Amino acid sequence: MAGKPELGAPAPFWAGAAAPLLGLHDEAQAEQVERLARGFHPLTGLPLVKGAGDEHVMGLDMTFSAPKDFSAVFAAADTGTRAELIDCMQKAVRTALDHAAESALTRHERGGRTKRVAEATIAACYTHFASRALDPQIHVHAFLFNVGKRRGIDEWSALEHRPQFDRKISTGALFRAALAWHLRGMGFNVLADGPYFKIGGIADSQREALSTRSREIADYLKQQGVNGAADSAAREIAALNTRSAKAEPPLPELLARFEKQAASLGLDAQAIRQMRGLEARTEAQSLDAADRAPLTPFTLDCSELLDELTASQSCATAQEALAAICAKAMGRASAEDCLRELDRFLASERIVRLGQTEMLVEVFTSRERVAQERTITERVREGAASRVHAVAPDLIAREFDALERELQAKLGVAVSLAQQRAAALHIACESGRHAFVEGWAGTGKTTLLGASTRAYKAAGFEVLGCCQSAAAAQNLARETGARSRTIASLLLGLASGRLTLDERSIVVLDEAGMVGSREFSLLQDAVLTAGGKLICVGDPKQLQPIEAGGIFASLMREHGKAELSDIQRQRTDFAPLFDWIDARARAGDGVSKEQAAALRQVPDDARMAAVEQLCGQSAKLARAFDRWRARYDHQWLRDVVRFFASGDPRPALQLLDAKGRLRIAASPAQAASQIVAAWEADKTPLVEKTMLAGTRAEVAELNRLARERLVETGMVVDALGVDALALARDGSGSVKRFAPGDRIVFSKNDLDLGVANGAAGAITAIEPAASGPRFVVKLDFPNARGERVVSMPARFSFFDHAYCLTNHKAQGRTFGAAYALANPVMADREWIYVAVSRSRFATTLFVDASALGLNDPESHRATADKAATREAVIEALAGRMARSRAKGTTLDYMSEQSPGLFAPRVLAHEDVRREPAASRASPAPAHSARTADRKTVVARVRRLLGKRHRKLVGDKLAATTPAAPDALRELEGPVR
Repeated sequence: MAGKPELGAPAPFWAGAAAPLLGLHDEAQAEQVERLARGFHPLTGLPLVKGAGDEHVMGLDMTFSAPKDFSAVFAAADTGTRAELIDCMQKAVRTALDHAAESALTRHERGGRTKRVAEATIAACYTHFASRALDPQIHVHAFLFNVGKRRGIDEWSALEHRPQFDRKISTGALFRAALAWHLRGMGFNVLADGPYFKIGGIADSQREALSTRSREIADYLKQQGVNGAADSAAREIAALNTRSAKAEPPLPELLARFEKQAASLGLDAQAIRQMRGLEARTEAQSLDAADRAPLTPFTLDCSELLDELTASQSCATAQEALAAICAKAMGRASAEDCLRELDRFLASERIVRLGQTEMLVEVFTSRERVAQERTITERVREGAASRVHAVAPDLIAREFDALERELQAKLGVAVSLAQQRAAALHIACESGRHAFVEGWAGTGKTTLLGASTRAYKAAGFEVLGCCQSAAAAQNLARETGARSRTIASLLLGLASGRLTLDERSIVVLDEAGMVGSREFSLLQDAVLTAGGKLICVGDPKQLQPIEAGGIFASLMREHGKAELSDIQRQRTDFAPLFDWIDARARAGDGVSKEQAAALRQVPDDARMAAVEQLCGQSAKLARAFDRWRARYDHQWLRDVVRFFASGDPRPALQLLDAKGRLRIAASPAQAASQIVAAWEADKTPLVEKTMLAGTRAEVAELNRLARERLVETGMVVDALGVDALALARDGSGSVKRFAPGDRIVFSKNDLDLGVANGAAGAITAIEPAASGPRFVVKLDFPNARGERVVSMPARFSFFDHAYCLTNHKAQGRTFGAAYALANPVMADREWIYVAVSRSRFATTLFVDASALGLNDPESHRATADKAATREAVIEALAGRMARSRAKGTTLDYMSEQSPGLFAPRVLAHEDVRREPAASRASPAPAHSARTADRKTVVARVRRLLGKRHRKLVGDKLAATTPAAPDALRELEGPVR
């Protein structure tokens, strides 16, 4: 174990401002570490924090790993150089920990409800030298104890560790920037390599040869379908799943091994001295031009960085900016320089500082984005009172009355479309120049839009639909009767004059949650300039915009909405049971004809109870009811969808598990095999069932396995097939086999061919032609020209197999059965919500447990890990699926005092507070702080609230500040 003198390793060391305050210096002793880990004073053994003892949460292991070139240099260096390198490493770790300490929050009051910035923290640091494959891999484990000094007073408390996860990327980036700069100081030529760095003089072949562990991880990531090293969480999980038990030998033995490895690659102490410029190089050893990068002063281009950070998000954080600055400055500036550049960047004129997150991370944006999103919301506000596009409520009532009668005639039971009716009234009768509808997955949005479209047309308006994708636009047109096109096509048509809008135009934007701020602004401008109305319908809980800004969600929060949340897609199918009961009634077997007929008239919300009560009167009926319920009752699936949509994945996973719909595999290969086998065994027609996956690599592998099964069964006639290039929308792809019977999905729009990106179909024939083979494809739904069959040349190429789809391709579609491969790297709250809501009757989730990373991937225990329990897997999976990557906008930070203006503020939690600078040196008396808090609360509430809102907000304030009760009593006076 590193840190043991008998193994020759450096002693563990203390880091953090709290160490000297606790009387700790130099080496971290095991007994001291043990006491601190349990919440006791390291020297006296007295309790340091409340709850000290065995139940105290010990802290957080922060691992700092040097880039591979650093370890290669260490392996070949002489003793003196190695000592300098370790000193550089430990200095860089201290710098990074100092940065992490700036966000450490101490916990106060019951349950740690109030949090304040800590004055000091402490960590014990352990230096290690090898990877699990015993390759050179210098890294430091810094164990940040769950103990922090409260600011301004001699008290200690537990820490809130979430800020360290928020700062993880920037802390690592600052560590590497500091290490690179120290290496520059030693004379090494440091070259930036994305967020990492290389050292001039280390060849790619040498680097690769010393990277056995890295190759294992890269191979695992490739198998998982993760692109390179972009996802740090994925690399950690890969480290876990490819590791062997670690038995690190004594350091002298390890160093001898390193020297031998390095020497075999042409690296020795002399070569390292030459890299530092301490010895002259021969002509053969001279550095390549790429390895002779001159040290030029680093100056940050603030505008360029701002554009990069806000290209795909409306707001960015100071930590994201710092990580980007460190990458740009790698080897050219110190960590201190990077922090100064961050301050300069945040003070630049294009920056608008919006406030802070719950964990005190600063949030900012550009002035241009503020202006853009402010204009959007102001336009909504300005048009809110307009009723120039209102229709008579009778038109809406007529449409829904007719629709309910039609459905009742078809189903034989009373049907209520109350939610859709109310939403249609909101859209057509009660809203202004804009209307917003949040429709959960499977709640009947197309029913709503179809009825609203007919009502608008009856009133003399023209309705035009638009979506981001052509396939979604075709689906919207087919299901609502409104002419529809893509947003891009609509805007181009307006710009060219081929399309016009006027004051009688109603534009419906479907899947609005996937539209970014820029695109929304362009569409809004076009509609309002023409005098029309914009109706936005979507679900912000589903997949997020690729462009910057989740503007749809922000506008609904700001201006209100209608909501469809009564999930209908996941249906309970009563028909088989009713048919069976009818047969029993005709035979006079335990139920009368009158009872059987009455069941069909029971409203939806009471039908299950009525059926269960009737069937409980006979053992035979009860057995039939139980068999039917096991197969056809999908109320549980609606509950699953609702839990996932609400960000509560644990009960959803438990329900899936109880129903046998959660399959846990031990490896990626086993998960792939299981999902394909289940998909194949399902007797649902091919067009009605699908597999879903998170990455292109996973989709390609599942498509390959599924197609092999279909070829074996003869459903795909491979002997009549051809090889063709299959391309994604970005032009990437490979040659694959296509034959009659294959299902394909298109990845590009082509009006001449009659195909749209996202549309799917089956190859019915492959016909020879002079220009090459042509595919005859029967589309799942008619195209824009109303055609179900199209013929296209194989050289078109923008298509692929469609047995498995990505979530983006599946969003907006409904299947009879869905099988989802939930990759924990991808399966956040938005992804899993879309995946589980694609099916009417059956959704099964498959998970590779090895991808969950249930143990520390850098653990140095020699014993093998125990297999995780099923409960532990579900718990870990729930943690992943609770994460949200929903995009925000600048509107989320809008000043409460003056709508439309922006002022820095803390988002979400007012009880998370940073102490002002003055109070750090000399804290004010408690009664003064209480008085100030009370006055602030009173003034703020009086300014913002009317009497009727006082109790509601009073309850909230009472829960967030001790001054609230007194302040609320003062509010019994007049509100000015």
